[in-house]
Amino acid sequence: MNKWMENEYVLRAISLLLAIMLWIFVNQPSWLFPTVKDTTRIENVSIEARYDSTHYAIIKMKNKVELQLTGNRYTLEHLPSTYRVYVDLRQLGAGAHKRVPVQVEGVPHGVEVKVIPSTIDVVLAKKT
Repeated sequence: MNKWMENEYVLRAISLLLAIMLWIFVNQPSWLFPTVKDTTRIENVSIEARYDSTHYAIIKMKNKVELQLTGNRYTLEHLPSTYRVYVDLRQLGAGAHKRVPVQVEGVPHGVEVKVIPSTIDVVLAKKT
């Protein structure tokens, strides 16, 4: 047994295995310790419209949505208020636009977001 542990290649193999296990533990702890996902809802979240306000005016747009957040319970309980819900209208012209996607930014990594409704209808008018 002592000669086996003194072998250089055996010690290298053991060191490599320990290094791989340590890397997995640090980078992917969910593989070793699966976490229970929790879900929470945030109602009446305001939608920010990103558009060219010098040339266009918003005639009709829904201004509130609901967010369904799924993730680690600790992350959801300590959710920062830096997230933004918006619709990007910068590439759209005047007229009625159906099913414009509602987007979310600033949500922490590991939190899945579902927007209800996921699309809205917008009417833009050209300013004169």
